[in-house]
Amino acid sequence: AATAALTAFYPIDALKLGQQASTDVPTSLVHRIGALRRLLEPASLQAYGWKVLLTVSASFIYFATYAWLKRVVSTVRGKRREVGVLQNMAVACLAGGLNVLCTLPLEGIATRAVVRSTAPGPPSDAADSTRADDGGDGSSDAGGDDDGESGDGAPEGESAGAAASAWELWRGLTPALLL
Repeated sequence: AATAALTAFYPIDALKLGQQASTDVPTSLVHRIGALRRLLEPASLQAYGWKVLLTVSASFIYFATYAWLKRVVSTVRGKRREVGVLQNMAVACLAGGLNVLCTLPLEGIATRAVVRSTAPGPPSDAADSTRADDGGDGSSDAGGDDDGESGDGAPEGESAGAAASAWELWRGLTPALLL
């Protein structure tokens, strides 16, 4: 059900994220049509794949953890008993917290992929191939005139800052746990 809802609302969510992440949001009809067209490009379809992976993973982790914790809480000295409302809420909070801890990096990757694939810009193909795809992490689009690699053989944006950017995926952990 979660994947069906994601599929139904992905285009709207992707456009919203692209506009929220941009400081210069073009509002002309030409730019909006270009944004809709970009939803069918490989980068956007890849971003959709990340969102599906996130949705399936989060649902599995939450419900599996919830069921296991509820079974543990309901079993006292080998006897099954009814789980109270407060215990049920505590189990749900613990399952949600573990879900956030496990899926927050994937959520960051998925969100960045969606934002990059729907960034506002001119709808022409020539503009898309020369547009910088900078999501604030120092990486850039391979459409430039270099070979797309840094000096150490790693793809551009994945060499020296790889460890730092890995920690960036945990940004927002506290608010995510509070939600």
